Amino acid sequence: MVLSFVIQLLKVVILKLVRGSYYKFQRNHVFGCFNTSVVFSQNFHASSCLSFALRRNFICCNWGLLEEEEELLSEWEPEPLVPEYDLNHSALHVPVLDQKAGKYLNIFGEKCINFSTHNYLGFAGNQEIEQAAIECVKQYGVGSCGPRAFYGTADVHVHLEEKLAEFFGAEQAGDVIFADEMQLLLQQAQEDKKNPKQAKVSRRFLVVEGIYMNTGSICKLDQMIAIKKKYKLRLMIDETISFGTLGANGRGITEHFNISISDVDLIMATLEHSMGSIGGFCVGSSYVVEHQTLAGLGYCFSASLPPMFAAAVLKAIELMENNIDMFEELRDSISPIKHIRLKSPYLMECREEQTSLLRNLVDKAREKKIALVLASYLEHSEVSLPPVSIRVAISNLLTEQDIAESHAAMKDIVDEMFL
Repeated sequence: MVLSFVIQLLKVVILKLVRGSYYKFQRNHVFGCFNTSVVFSQNFHASSCLSFALRRNFICCNWGLLEEEEELLSEWEPEPLVPEYDLNHSALHVPVLDQKAGKYLNIFGEKCINFSTHNYLGFAGNQEIEQAAIECVKQYGVGSCGPRAFYGTADVHVHLEEKLAEFFGAEQAGDVIFADEMQLLLQQAQEDKKNPKQAKVSRRFLVVEGIYMNTGSICKLDQMIAIKKKYKLRLMIDETISFGTLGANGRGITEHFNISISDVDLIMATLEHSMGSIGGFCVGSSYVVEHQTLAGLGYCFSASLPPMFAAAVLKAIELMENNIDMFEELRDSISPIKHIRLKSPYLMECREEQTSLLRNLVDKAREKKIALVLASYLEHSEVSLPPVSIRVAISNLLTEQDIAESHAAMKDIVDEMFL
């Protein structure tokens, strides 16, 4: 009785697995014996033992399937491992460079003027920065081979952190902000106990970009500060584009609006754009940064920034401090990011058609030796998907003549395609 019950129970379980998974159930109609191949990782051994025991004792059973079950099995098809994709997608046909990215890009051996990469200050390829990285490689090698807390911290990392704090004016203010805000937190904790509902509401964050990547427009930080103070929000600024491009000294959106860094809880930025390196950083009050140090997954568990890239950023900041005219030159040319989009009556309802049309424009621009790029998005993950556009990035390596000539060439392409 017990064995019969176990067999019937296994039958129900395996049939359910067959209907909803990739596993296959095989029946031997000649002998009517239980013969199944199970690859359930840890269950493999138990299933093999049961199958062996059944055969050893010459126990055979005929598991006849109902007609409905037969139909379900015959109609069942596994889902594809990956969704269908467009073979003409730009990600499958990436442009390949054979030289460093500077004022020009060598794409498949053709020299094109560069309006694609985020090399705002022209530091990618700067000889002084390259030399600083080379000297660092001789001392530290090419990689850190460990997270910051596990022997992945070199003195050059510490020097860079100190330099960034000094550059943003956070070094001296940190301890004061820490003390003031700790007192505020103690007072706030007492208020939270009195009104838990209000405490839950007050734990909100306002996250903005100094210059918005998807539009190229500048954040109205003065208005954001007012909103922060009114609703008691934590303000965080992503200065990916504005660091090195806004402000008299390139310190970003806070310097542009002459706003104290103490009014901002956290500033974060990448080192990949203006600095021409890799990695990123956070600047803020001591207790916020210390929390990042203790809880940031990337900081705790990923290998630290290779020392040569930290040395490159240190040299880049030195060049920024010694040549503040570069920021004025960049602003005189054009804002660092612009988007070219279709307007009525050329807007189609189908996003794929718009993408195809603008991709064609990019291809024609490359024929005229102008390197442009379509803005890319995770279309199925975006909360608010931006319109299809060509993103134009400007650097101070470009002259007014370069921009004017490229604009004239682009106008000819647009006239040819749309008029």
